[in-house]
Amino acid sequence: MKEINIDTKRTNLENWRLKVENGRQTWHYLEHEDEIKNWPQSIIEKYWLDLPFVRKAAKNGFKFYKQLQTEDGHWAGDCGGPMFVIPGIVFSMYITQIPIPESWRVELIRYLFYRAHPVDGGWGLILGVDVDHPAMIKARSTLHKLGGAIGIPSWGKFWLASLNVYDWEGLNPIPPELWLFPYFLPFHPARYWIHTRVIYLPMGYVYGRRLSAKETSLIMQLRQELYTQPYETINWAKARGNIAEADLYVPHSKLLKFTNFFLNIYEKIPNLFGLRDIALEESYKLIQYEDINTDYLDIAPV
Repeated sequence: MKEINIDTKRTNLENWRLKVENGRQTWHYLEHEDEIKNWPQSIIEKYWLDLPFVRKAAKNGFKFYKQLQTEDGHWAGDCGGPMFVIPGIVFSMYITQIPIPESWRVELIRYLFYRAHPVDGGWGLILGVDVDHPAMIKARSTLHKLGGAIGIPSWGKFWLASLNVYDWEGLNPIPPELWLFPYFLPFHPARYWIHTRVIYLPMGYVYGRRLSAKETSLIMQLRQELYTQPYETINWAKARGNIAEADLYVPHSKLLKFTNFFLNIYEKIPNLFGLRDIALEESYKLIQYEDINTDYLDIAPV
């Protein structure tokens, strides 16, 4: 509210109180000190009366966040998409044979159990819960109703292929060769949104090398659990564009289908002119640069 310089009487705005009762909002002016003391003015009232409460609010906020600052000076915070990030962490630790600490495993299981979809119980990770656990049966039943893991979206296909429970032939190509194109081209990966390009970079490297976890008894068991048909009978080429209806928010465009068709033809030519090896070497350099520049924190937990 802009102050107008007019010589006229005014009340003490700090004495006004707003009473809200059954949808009625009425202002009351307090005349006596005991009333003022027993009915403190709220921030809502100060806001609508345009009283200077901002500075105090800022000081309170500063004081609060000061207590949350870690020893090295940054403010730690929970990731906004833990249900999305956890699979990558668990899969990566399993693939690289890094043991999951027991305390992590216990708390991750508890966290996920409490956050399973109340109706279909959807999700699923490698944390040691028995295949016959009621939560697993419920989740697996929903997965099979959706057609099994064959219809998982592109990122899921990538992670499952890395885990060796999905064939790399079932993915539309993620060619690392794009990094070798001239920068001025509009589709050069360096022109992508930062999260897209930094995630595409290692994905392209892993795809280009077809890196997968070792085949274990657990991997064999997952191949049986995740699909509605025998793993050996799946037509992986047909699975590339197979996305469950529940996950297909935007239909694939003709341009995307044409691009994938062309790239799949290119993938059938083994290391044309040695481009794949050169692209993998370039990708690995860029991955190292990202690690060093960010002190191995990288842009995001993905």
